[in-house]
Amino acid sequence: MLNGAHKGNASLRLHVNTTKSGDVAYLCVLVPSSDVWMFSLKRILPAVKMAVAAVEAMGILPNVELKIVTGNSRCNARDGAIEAFEYYYNRKQISVFLGPVCDYVVAPVSRYAPFWNIPVLSPGGFAHDLGAKSSEYATLTRLGVTFNGLTRSVLGFAERFRLRKGHVIYHPQAMGDIQPNFCYLAAGAILHAARKNSRLDFVGSSYFPS
Repeated sequence: MLNGAHKGNASLRLHVNTTKSGDVAYLCVLVPSSDVWMFSLKRILPAVKMAVAAVEAMGILPNVELKIVTGNSRCNARDGAIEAFEYYYNRKQISVFLGPVCDYVVAPVSRYAPFWNIPVLSPGGFAHDLGAKSSEYATLTRLGVTFNGLTRSVLGFAERFRLRKGHVIYHPQAMGDIQPNFCYLAAGAILHAARKNSRLDFVGSSYFPS
């Protein structure tokens, strides 16, 4: 077992499989296989392999072999969660999930991961509520930008220029190559934060350009 910690009270232990040839840590890359998505397996797997090679070259995990396994999340909450369950119970003992990226897959996988004591490292997970590390998503670490930063920028702009009313207009199907409902979730994050500020009156609506 490799000891580590995450934000919260519980201690996080990374499982390492002991075999006759030595210790093995399985890194499960859980992303869509279809190139319809920006974060498809073909696009990100070379970077993961480069990162593993760099870790091994630096000797960060001596005497531990890092092996990459892959799962097809299909950017779908049902299929992605089933794939994670399949790996945990019926295939390899996963040490860490790299991905998912799509919010609708990040959410269910990251809810179960604390019970399995498995960290989830995601460049996605944009939605504001996925930042709840102290409760549902204790082992989730979001590695990239999120809608929290976008929200702080928009509301900071409103405060700076003393704007009190705002209308968030979004295209429900835009940015669909990143994940479903990308702009809907972005607008929802802004409106959620704005409703907590008694000085702001923000509304939202969808728009389909002709």
